Amino acid sequence: MKKNIIPLARSDIQVQDIAEVAKVLNSGMLVQGLEVLQLENIISKYIHTDYCSAISNGTASLQLALISLGIGPGDEVIIPSYSFVSTANAFVLRGAKIVFADSRPDHPGIDGDKIKELIAPRTKVIVPIHCEGAACGIDTTE
Repeated sequence: MKKNIIPLARSDIQVQDIAEVAKVLNSGMLVQGLEVLQLENIISKYIHTDYCSAISNGTASLQLALISLGIGPGDEVIIPSYSFVSTANAFVLRGAKIVFADSRPDHPGIDGDKIKELIAPRTKVIVPIHCEGAACGIDTTE
């Protein structure tokens, strides 16, 4: 039985992309290495900063942001109930308490009205997620 699958994204992988990946794999440097240093230098120049660090994945990136913000045990964070698991994982790994907010019926993003109902004294962070190419619309009248 053939199932209909609706892709969330379409890949655009070129021959040169494959060659560059093969170059890294053949170098034996699957982390760090010359290509990562070059990427960090290009990004540093582009955003006009002296420092840039490539991070291995989204969860690790979120964790670093949370560390820099001082988010930790006992802090509450409001996140959308519809998101990739790494959104919640980063906060759980920091010991924060997850509070899920529903999405709007007409949009995958977090419902701004639901956020207002969930804010509590220990709420430290609200994380709106732009989902599946749709910018999070949390405009409210207040």
